[in-house]
Amino acid sequence: MPLAGQLVRPLIMNLKAYFISVSFIVLMGCTMHSGRDISDIETLNNALRTANAGDTIFLSAGTFKNWEASLDLSGTEDNPIVISGSKKDLTVFSDTITGNPFFRIKGQHIVLTNIEFSNTTFRYPIVVLDSCYNSSISNCSFKDNTAMKQFNHMLSVCGNGSNNQIVNCTFDNIANGQLVSVRIGETYPTGTLIGQNTFKNIPRNKYGNGAETIQVGQDQVTFGMVKPGVTVEENQFIRCNGESEIISNKSSGNIYRNNRFENCEGAIVMRGGHECQIYGNAFQAGNMGVRVNGTRHHIHSNVINNTEIGISLQYGSGVEYEPAFYTAVSHCIIENNTINSPRICGIKVGNNKGNTRPVSNPKKHAVLGTVYRQIYPPVNNKILSNTIAAENGQHIIIDDAPDNLIEDNIFKKP
Repeated sequence: MPLAGQLVRPLIMNLKAYFISVSFIVLMGCTMHSGRDISDIETLNNALRTANAGDTIFLSAGTFKNWEASLDLSGTEDNPIVISGSKKDLTVFSDTITGNPFFRIKGQHIVLTNIEFSNTTFRYPIVVLDSCYNSSISNCSFKDNTAMKQFNHMLSVCGNGSNNQIVNCTFDNIANGQLVSVRIGETYPTGTLIGQNTFKNIPRNKYGNGAETIQVGQDQVTFGMVKPGVTVEENQFIRCNGESEIISNKSSGNIYRNNRFENCEGAIVMRGGHECQIYGNAFQAGNMGVRVNGTRHHIHSNVINNTEIGISLQYGSGVEYEPAFYTAVSHCIIENNTINSPRICGIKVGNNKGNTRPVSNPKKHAVLGTVYRQIYPPVNNKILSNTIAAENGQHIIIDDAPDNLIEDNIFKKP
């Protein structure tokens, strides 16, 4: 059966137009200097001070170290300011990051493009979109990088900016850390697009946790109700095995659509949050499609082939909108999904019943006490019109969670 990623590939017209304009600028735009490309931070800073909308600054080919650039500039929608790698050969940034990133983007309508970031160990992010607006990282390569400690993240979107993009980039062999992290706190970015990237060959995290490929929010207890409006669409995830959460959602009102997953030891995980949409995604092999906590999510039109469990609805340590480490699944709609050849079951209603665990930070989350217990079952969910074809595994398992509507599903034995 064809995968959903092959069936549903809508054009993102505004994004395509943006790429076209950026490509034209990179190839034809004005540079602010004559002669060779920029090869040192002082020359770059001088160029930035005189940059105008529509300018393109080219960096030299070669490998850069000891580089900390802050891009606080203002282009326009039609004429962004572009910082590009060399037109002649590869521009590479490679170092150890224990403080400031290679690039911190703080302005508006800025494009960072055509650069490789490789063989870097990082304690802090190597590129940051920080309180910027309508800016992007595009056509860049991140490869063979390694986090220095658990929970370190490599690329950050943070602050109070909006409408920023990470698009058409490649992430390959990033070890022991989070790859892309949208930071949700008292301030947070809105309207972030993470689209048409390839994430591949992500090895198992040696710490066991803290290696999400994409993380949208960090603190479900405090900020799970925040609505940053992130869209993650049309990405490829190939052998992403860092941990069980390939995409980790801990905020509300986000969209995860038309992504493709191949041989990944993880899932799209609604770790919490509310009112997210998960649709048009395709999963081929691996251990799970979608794992759900939280309320009022809409999960539909996904194709999930040859996983252990297709869709899992979790028990929670709290209900509805009250603070909880894991929010019980309620008022979600699971419909029109196609699940083929699950090894355990197509849909499990009531996973992790009775799990207990000490609260990791009882001072920060005093409202939770010292131990959380997953004692609240999924409730008031609608599981409708899904098609499950199971040779060996079961079609559906319900673990002491009877108060859900399960109707009009098609169960097949091929």
